Amino acid sequence: MKSKHSLVGIEQYLDVYRNSIAKLKKGNGSVILFSGESGMGKSALLEYFDEFTKKTERSITSIMTESNTPIGDFKIGKLQPLYSFSKAVEYLLESKELSPERRLAKNVGLTALAVIPLIGDVFYAVKEMGKDWRQFKKEKSSESVRKVSNVAADYYDTFLAFADKKPLIILMDDMHWSDAQSVELLSLMSEKITDFPIMIVASYKESDLQSQALPFYNYVNKAEEYPAITKFALEPFILDYIRDLSKDYFANYRGNNEFEKWIFDHSYGVPGVIVEYLKYFSQFPPFDNQGNLVMNFEGNEFLPSTVQSVFAQHLESLSDEDRNLLAICSAEGREFTANIVSQLFNLDVLSTIKKLRSLQNNTGIIKSIGAQVRYGVKTTVYKFTQAFYHSFFENSLEYEEYTALHGQIAALLKQKFEATEDENLRSEIAPYLAAHSSESGDEITTRDMLMIAAKSAANKYGSADIIKDAVAEYSELAEASESENFEYEFGELLRQTDVTTDNSTKITNGDDSSSLQSFETAEFKSIRKSIINDLLKNDYDSATLKSKQVLSTHYDDLTHLEKIQILTLSAKSNLAKGDFDVADDNLQKASALLSTYTDPVAESIVYTNIALYNFHRNNLSKAYYYLDKAASISTNLPSEVKLLLLSAIAIITKNSSAEKAAGYYEAANKLSKSLKFENFGKELKELI
Repeated sequence: MKSKHSLVGIEQYLDVYRNSIAKLKKGNGSVILFSGESGMGKSALLEYFDEFTKKTERSITSIMTESNTPIGDFKIGKLQPLYSFSKAVEYLLESKELSPERRLAKNVGLTALAVIPLIGDVFYAVKEMGKDWRQFKKEKSSESVRKVSNVAADYYDTFLAFADKKPLIILMDDMHWSDAQSVELLSLMSEKITDFPIMIVASYKESDLQSQALPFYNYVNKAEEYPAITKFALEPFILDYIRDLSKDYFANYRGNNEFEKWIFDHSYGVPGVIVEYLKYFSQFPPFDNQGNLVMNFEGNEFLPSTVQSVFAQHLESLSDEDRNLLAICSAEGREFTANIVSQLFNLDVLSTIKKLRSLQNNTGIIKSIGAQVRYGVKTTVYKFTQAFYHSFFENSLEYEEYTALHGQIAALLKQKFEATEDENLRSEIAPYLAAHSSESGDEITTRDMLMIAAKSAANKYGSADIIKDAVAEYSELAEASESENFEYEFGELLRQTDVTTDNSTKITNGDDSSSLQSFETAEFKSIRKSIINDLLKNDYDSATLKSKQVLSTHYDDLTHLEKIQILTLSAKSNLAKGDFDVADDNLQKASALLSTYTDPVAESIVYTNIALYNFHRNNLSKAYYYLDKAASISTNLPSEVKLLLLSAIAIITKNSSAEKAAGYYEAANKLSKSLKFENFGKELKELI
């Protein structure tokens, strides 16, 4: 083809898109919803919109994201809260303009490392940015809309914060697979989107919405209630479009009614099917050098009559090894990773990528969508370019092959799951492990992972809907007796979450009053900064007094993380004064909080401070023990927390091995420079 995405047949949709961009430039957002069945070109249209924006509208940020398609019969997307929106936030956090890591790193010294916010996870970054926006732009925040869940409010305000700097377009594919909280957030944004410069374009498949009772169904049905929403359905190609598209495949194409009508009759005007036929005929041209048709199309039994037969003939050019590779890739899902495929083939990753790149270049059946973090590992992710390709290869697997492959993938994911203590990573892996375990017939692991996914949704997102979806997902897969037991196990969790959800809708100025609510974000930050400044000035009496006041007057209003932060700061100040008993008491309280707040970042902060305490008490065996505990969970932690750990190791090892201490100092110093901790290197050097 002449270009990656042809203009054929999409001019009418591009007009709608251009009109919305014109409004966006004036500060007025909008939503475009469009539907289309498989092969109608939903993904291609979104990709064209993305390319068009990036080429013509440099003043606008364009992001393309999508919901996770099912793995086999398992609807994984329903168990991944705000998946598409989180991917969009990840993209925005990678930009240099608004990275919270860069903002946070300014004017922070070594002592402040003990209170680094949880910014390594998108969820916590969103909470921080959402609160900041509500504090400084209260009149434009979620507080000016109806009462909603805290998580929806945080995401809403985070996107407003980004859009305040630069107009934002979020292109979302396959939204029919999205979860209930994504639908809640989309509904919230749709209500007042004309008041801020955000444009959302979402595609969905109508037949799946109607047949599978998906959360997105209600939003689509209520779209008419939102004046800012434009809704349309992709239409089949007409004969004129087939003629125009044929020019991309045949040199000097003059048009041929018989050929075009045959294509139309056999494709029903579905763009994806038309393209498959044109690809086939470009390999086996039906025209002579003058552009004349050289075969009889009418009633010709030798011509492929279905798109499946077209594709089957196309596959004849592939080796058995290539066909087998694509079939194995299909087991992981429409998107698959070089890391998993290499392990399934028992090949090194580079050899695997070489094979996949060859298939990409020679067939167009798959494409690389770049390096992404999947299952806690950064790896190249590939995607079948059409849903038809994925289903074709997936269906080509025999039953034994299908279950065995899903079992192997589940085993690899289970190994990763059990090897990490990072609860965030475990909750990310759990839905994938549940899906592949389900497809392999392992109901026990499926149950366990659904429970973990549900608990994560309850604890982090307060989502009763995700828990209900987990129960429904298992009920479809299990025997009746097993289903009843499973629902019973979930009963208490569901009741607790329903209560939390009801309470959370009454509060939009932060989190609920349990483990996540802050008494006042700005006030806490101000107090924390004041204590840190005292520590940096060696004014330990003042730091001790302020810490004590916060803990005595606001303790019940602090989040678990905020309690841990103040307690560790208090321990630092008392340790510096020589008040070891008070410091020990502070650290014991912080450690006790970990039993109800299991977060690897909080654990690392506490363990590292306990190690430093024991170092100052000359109890080196305990110091090294807690350093080891902190190090064991450090692999996937934010860089700031790793820096805290490296600095502690450098300080503690200085007496036993100056050479080792120097090595850790160099590693810490290099990391601090990349984070722009301006005072860190000087302060640490003085300590070792």
